Amino acid sequence: MKKIIDLTHRYESYVSTAGWIENVLRHRPEAVESYIREAKDLGFDIIEISTGFISLPTEDLLRLVERVNKAGLKAKPEPGIQFGAGGATPSGELTAEGTHNAQWLITKAKECLEAGAHMVMIESEGITENVDKWRTDVIAEMFDALGPDKTMFEAADPEVFE
Repeated sequence: MKKIIDLTHRYESYVSTAGWIENVLRHRPEAVESYIREAKDLGFDIIEISTGFISLPTEDLLRLVERVNKAGLKAKPEPGIQFGAGGATPSGELTAEGTHNAQWLITKAKECLEAGAHMVMIESEGITENVDKWRTDVIAEMFDALGPDKTMFEAADPEVFE
């Protein structure tokens, strides 16, 4: 892994973890510190703080942003409008669960950026992943509110890559 990260850095690109911190958060608080320290030791630049499969209060999310920054890494929170989606979850089940609106997501994203997040990556669930119709309205509202410099969108499916 270290060789791949070093190669990526030679081409002046950032290297980000995936959303593994969701799993680490289930353990004792020291596990989070250990995860952040190991990511830094391996040469990662960015830690993704995904909230797709865990219920994480905003205050805790902001504390994680601060912890990542304090360690000298860049925080990339990944809020979304759909909780618990992904994988093989049928779109009908997710539709029944409902989603947050774009303004809720914008508020959370702004709070993360104000807390020092490097950028915000928007979860694809509920927008382009596991939906019957893409929610391009959410994407447009995010760009209008936050601009393209601090916002990125997860493209989890090949048809979204385009």
